[in-house]
Amino acid sequence: MNDKLLTSTEIEDFETVCNECGVEKIDFDISEKMDPAPTDGHIFQLTGVVTIQHKSTKKSKIYSAGYGTSWPNDFRLDLNGGFFN
Repeated sequence: MNDKLLTSTEIEDFETVCNECGVEKIDFDISEKMDPAPTDGHIFQLTGVVTIQHKSTKKSKIYSAGYGTSWPNDFRLDLNGGFFN
């Protein structure tokens, strides 16, 4: 079973957002938490949350992550809106 919620494409999208918004990706900590898998053996989509924290301001935001989400776009909106300043 895959033990990672975030795909390499999502990480690349995060890095692209940082570049386009003029911030350094190393200024942020990213953590992920996967929702628990069902115990009944059914097939399921990976879902969970990603938390992004700006290292210097300590401001953080939790985004839904996994199948059907677009957290990098939500992160972009927060960056452009000054949330992490």
